[in-house]
Amino acid sequence: MIKRLLAIAFFVVLPAVAQAQTSALGMSIGIAEPTADGLDFNLEDTTLEIFYKVPLDKGTNLRLKYGTLESDLEIDGVKDEGDLQYLNLLVAYEFDETFGNSAFFAGIGMYRQEIGELDESDYGFSVGVNATFPVTRRVAFLTELSYHYAHFEADTGFVMATGGIEFNF
Repeated sequence: MIKRLLAIAFFVVLPAVAQAQTSALGMSIGIAEPTADGLDFNLEDTTLEIFYKVPLDKGTNLRLKYGTLESDLEIDGVKDEGDLQYLNLLVAYEFDETFGNSAFFAGIGMYRQEIGELDESDYGFSVGVNATFPVTRRVAFLTELSYHYAHFEADTGFVMATGGIEFNF
């Protein structure tokens, strides 16, 4: 997984450096809710995400996002508390707003879940909306609401709400 992450990061970072475009690094924390048993909004699962963003065109950007969360998961009929990790490649369409920017995004990803010594990896996708609130030219706060689906043996879906900080350079 680390080799894949480094290869994807290399191909995302290289165009930004070559074209001397502005890019951003960010981190967010939040809550997640599994959708397998319906939404009961117990809000007990926490998530942590880091991302790298590079513009593709005016109003469009590409984000490479890594996230992790702890939740109730199922692998081979075993249900228990476990870790879910994901690496997403997302395309976002931004809209200028009075307060900053809002965006709609969608993309594909690799998902991995672990319960003790059991683990499972498969593909998935993510869609959502976010809003960016600039504080200075280089720093902004952001909020995001997203849905993640992973195509595991027991299909896994999560709704996530996060908030964090973005550093533009």
